[in-house]
Amino acid sequence: MNFGKTVFYGFLIWLILYFIGFFLLTFVPGTKEVIILIITILLVYSFSRIVINEKNMFKIGVTWFVVSQAMNLILMLVGVTSYYSVWSTLMVYFILIAEPSVIKYLSR
Repeated sequence: MNFGKTVFYGFLIWLILYFIGFFLLTFVPGTKEVIILIITILLVYSFSRIVINEKNMFKIGVTWFVVSQAMNLILMLVGVTSYYSVWSTLMVYFILIAEPSVIKYLSR
């Protein structure tokens, strides 16, 4: 898989999670962290299955993490505040990095 496609998938993951998080903040603000973690696991699983034939899934996970960090940094520089708690954000980042490798390992 080429690098551009990996970055595009990372951007799609970030964009979907951003808009779902914004929607959840409006309608279920108390439980949004748990719901967004479940959606993150399912979303990263879906995208990992698309790229399952890649040799280095850890590299793909790190690329998705870097894309997510870059997009969050751009929003922070523009002045948009984050509506996630710290633990939820850290868990999403861990899922982005680790889950593609776990999916590859378990699919053998």
